[in-house]
Amino acid sequence: MKEKKLFEKELVVIRNKIDKIDDGIINLLNKRGILAQKIGNLKKKENKDIQYPQREKEVIKRMTKKSEILSPMNIEKIWKEIMKACRLIQGLKD
Repeated sequence: MKEKKLFEKELVVIRNKIDKIDDGIINLLNKRGILAQKIGNLKKKENKDIQYPQREKEVIKRMTKKSEILSPMNIEKIWKEIMKACRLIQGLKD
């Protein structure tokens, strides 16, 4: 019984830390989205394509090298989704 309470207490502590990290991640994604919107506006003014595959490859390569625990395949999937969302922001907002 005592071990179960200790387990649950530790679980709550760890989950609270994860919640704080998740809050930080969403704040950073919001900031990234705002910057992507600015880039989209610049690209529209210069009549440039929204998608830039070479830049996306560079970002994925850089992030894969920085990952200490997630596999390169997972990093690639995560960043492709992030960049896809940012492309939508660039293409849909003025």
